[in-house]
Amino acid sequence: MHAMELITNHLVTDRWSNSRTPPTKSELTATGILRVQIDTASVKVRNGGPHDDKKDLKDDTTTSRVWTGVVPVHQIMGEPVASSDNVVKQVPASITTWIEDTNNLRKDHMIESMKE
Repeated sequence: MHAMELITNHLVTDRWSNSRTPPTKSELTATGILRVQIDTASVKVRNGGPHDDKKDLKDDTTTSRVWTGVVPVHQIMGEPVASSDNVVKQVPASITTWIEDTNNLRKDHMIESMKE
């Protein structure tokens, strides 16, 4: 149960205290928590703009007709949509704050990743 609380609150601050607790027996049966040890990992990261070949950069015919640049992309979370069974009028602050903070963090990361 403690692991479920830690994981839930790691995803959304104070979500555990804003959820129905304790979980029902059927929820516990349907939920599994797996501990995994990662020994090695790798990641591919690109920062900054495109790195064109020097040959292309010296070719006026190419540089005068081919646009180069970056189209920034980041994922955002939209407005919460209540379930059809929901009777709580207002979305909890813990959820709206989490959405706002996450969206801002992702946008900042996108902007930073375009810098060299």
